[in-house]
Amino acid sequence: MFDRVAAEDRLYCISKKQIAQFLNGVEQDNVYGFGFFCDGYDGTVLLVANTEQYHLSNFLEYEARFGATDSEFFRWDVGNWKYPAGLFSSSSTEQSEFEDAWKEHREPLSQTENEAKQEILEDICFKVLKRLVQERTFSGIPGVKGVTVLGPLALQESVLEKKKSLDRLLQ
Repeated sequence: MFDRVAAEDRLYCISKKQIAQFLNGVEQDNVYGFGFFCDGYDGTVLLVANTEQYHLSNFLEYEARFGATDSEFFRWDVGNWKYPAGLFSSSSTEQSEFEDAWKEHREPLSQTENEAKQEILEDICFKVLKRLVQERTFSGIPGVKGVTVLGPLALQESVLEKKKSLDRLLQ
């Protein structure tokens, strides 16, 4: 059986640890956003981040290739981020620890016969980001502009709407 409270607590603990590890290895002033990519269908949660340099490079390349696009949507759509599949490479110890710690909750969620699995998982991710923001986890990073929660079928409107609701946490 899936335990939402335990899942939220676990995700909070492993995320806080992974963010601290990540920030020890990157140029903090280049990171502008953190978030969760979550897929309720299989219970996957990935902690993600992007850098200003990576965003600008991809954005300019995208526009040159496909034409004008909404820059704010592009900035917060997780598929365009430097670290879209976790803060560390999939073969790293840090990423394995994160995934192993989440596995206890991933499997019960994926097996749940609830059609609202995606909403449940996004709500958990939202609450974890709220806790991390309230504890000022990101305050020491000068370039952070926000946090977000996305899923595999995020539409432009939902990406920007979720981002706006999370922005209120940072004020």
